[in-house]
Amino acid sequence: MEAVALVIKEMLKDKNCVVRSSTIRVIVSLRGEVEWIYPLLEDEDWGVRVSAIRAIVSLGGDVEKIYPLLSERNDNVCIAAIMAVAALGGEVEWIYPLLTALHVEVRRAAIEAVIALEGDLREIYPLLDDKNCFVREEAVKAIAELGEQDNGCKRRRGKEVVNYD
Repeated sequence: MEAVALVIKEMLKDKNCVVRSSTIRVIVSLRGEVEWIYPLLEDEDWGVRVSAIRAIVSLGGDVEKIYPLLSERNDNVCIAAIMAVAALGGEVEWIYPLLTALHVEVRRAAIEAVIALEGDLREIYPLLDDKNCFVREEAVKAIAELGEQDNGCKRRRGKEVVNYD
């Protein structure tokens, strides 16, 4: 098995991005070491970075390694990072700034993450006036799913934790 591990580690350094992405999938299927994947979060190819993010989620990796990718310029990577933070139960505070991102799909993913992380509805309300109808639609769904908060409290994982009154 040690020989297989050496081959896999070496393939993660292959010059071809398809080979690197495929190797990531092999690591996931073998339930390999998530630590081998972390360096690929900085890969030059955005597709490899997305594959690495998804693998980290599949292997239950460290959400802290994902946070820097929330500021990624490539929307595909940013969206994958948003979804990963939600899936790994990260801190919703990292998601709030993305509710005002330039790209529509990034804003929509951020709304979905706020729902998954049971974030503060007041962060969603401004999106009811978003210029994009799909973002407004996502905002309405989020408000319906999280429910009205008429007592002025912030929800965090289903518990009232901070009273703003």
